[in-house]
Amino acid sequence: MLSLYDVEFGNMTSYNIINLLLASMIQEIKNYNKCINTFLKNSTNSKQVKLKKIFFLRNEQVENFADKINNYSIISKLKFKFSFSEYDNNLTIIKKKYDLSIIWLDYTFYKMDNQFFKWINSKANELSKFSNYVLIKPIIIPDLKYSKIVKLNNLYKKTFTNEKIIFLDIIDELLEDHKTYWDLERSDFFGTKTSLYGQELQAKLLGLKVFPSIFNQKIKSIIFDLDDTLYTGVIGEDGVKKIFLDKNQKKAEKIYSSLFKKGTLLSICSKNNANDVKEVFKNKILNKKLFFPVQANWRIKSKNIQEIQKILKISFHNILFIDNNISEVMEVKKSIPEINVFWANNSESFINCLKFYPNLKDYFNSNSNKINSKRIFDLKASLKRDELKSNSKNDNYLAILKMKLEYRLNNKKEFDRIFSLTNKVNQFIFTYRRFTKTEIREYFNNPNKFIFTISLRDKFSDSGNIGVVFFSKINNTIYLDELCVSCRALGRKLENYFIFYPLKILSRKITFDNFSIKFVNGPKNKPAKNYLEEFQKKNLKRKIFKKKLEIPFATLKKISVKNKDIAINFKN
Repeated sequence: MLSLYDVEFGNMTSYNIINLLLASMIQEIKNYNKCINTFLKNSTNSKQVKLKKIFFLRNEQVENFADKINNYSIISKLKFKFSFSEYDNNLTIIKKKYDLSIIWLDYTFYKMDNQFFKWINSKANELSKFSNYVLIKPIIIPDLKYSKIVKLNNLYKKTFTNEKIIFLDIIDELLEDHKTYWDLERSDFFGTKTSLYGQELQAKLLGLKVFPSIFNQKIKSIIFDLDDTLYTGVIGEDGVKKIFLDKNQKKAEKIYSSLFKKGTLLSICSKNNANDVKEVFKNKILNKKLFFPVQANWRIKSKNIQEIQKILKISFHNILFIDNNISEVMEVKKSIPEINVFWANNSESFINCLKFYPNLKDYFNSNSNKINSKRIFDLKASLKRDELKSNSKNDNYLAILKMKLEYRLNNKKEFDRIFSLTNKVNQFIFTYRRFTKTEIREYFNNPNKFIFTISLRDKFSDSGNIGVVFFSKINNTIYLDELCVSCRALGRKLENYFIFYPLKILSRKITFDNFSIKFVNGPKNKPAKNYLEEFQKKNLKRKIFKKKLEIPFATLKKISVKNKDIAINFKN
């Protein structure tokens, strides 16, 4: 018989430890240490822990909470070696290489005005020369009204334009219990105005939430159970009139709604009658607009989750499944080992999961509610395309879709979307070159470098900008520096159009003799590799795939990118 001890300690996988830690957040740190030591002792994967160097530029004591960060971050297979500046209100920069630098300040020593913001920005920019990323602690001052704090921080974060600088928007988490965060009476003794509780909270947030978001893969989708998870009660037994959201579930709703607005996709997998679930939405117990797809039936949950994954086109590594039933959690984890799972055995553990689960918040993501809603609309359209394809002959499928492609060359108005695509696409990408904003600007300003953006729409949806291509010319050769295409655009026989139609446009503007494509194997870009292999066999008559393709201009001219069923437009 399986015991709770077996569930939480027997296998000692990271998801078990997460459940244990997060379900018992009110316990003292010695309990966490015990769990962590057990995890490290028994885990076969402990050697895979990544060591990162972190530097604190500060004017207050931070060593106490920094020492506790590793107690939490080890769950995400992260460990940190910390270095600290002297107590320095002038913030003297130490010129050493770090994976991450943090400006962590007691803001009561400064006047909060534009001059201060500019000064901190200059310090952060200087730090960014020696660190991969720079974190900025938000402005939090004792006895300052919450509305004033929010207003100040909105002005503050607008100061930072360098993509390597991350403003930590964690005010609500830190000040949920404003009074317990501070200990002004003993501040001289501790070297900080933050209480022991506040320091512990800082360690949790950085170790469980912030640092994993920076160094590990992000959670892009959450799949929820319904009964006694998103709400209290069992719809099939209690009826819609008796189910409700308790105080923790109401707080949780605000959190996952906020995650949705930032780009996280939310889905439902529930063992229920579909009509009963419709009643839940009809009675506005839950907001239907937040959830897609909704799988409500009596199949085993792992099968439903696999269907959801196919629809969302997101790797299982980037999906989190939350359920109040431990047997359902274990069934899903056993069937889909790559997926992240959490056992929300009560509403308190549920909200702790949303607050602290590693990698849930993407601090680089600026998606809006409007953008995410468009993604869902496009995903629904994709289901219609699949249905059309299955019911149509292959030769008329594309004609029925009525696809329209639009190309734009060096369009600076699309700067943000270009940056987003180059840093988020994982499947149809050739080299995994993650362009910085500075590097993108160089392409715009160099006459021998070119950026094409590609938009797509069809009968079912306007997908917007789905791809970006980077070219450079050296001597008489055009190099494809990178190609990034959203997975939403795949499966419609457009791959040749992503590469070779932009080349056709370039051939009208400049002369070149050869075209070169470089490919780098990555963890998820097999679709791109498969395309290049097929292209090579068909056009270059080579059986062995090479990671670099050299294509003479004469061969390029023979490659067809014309299809009467696809409308093409170019805007310079």
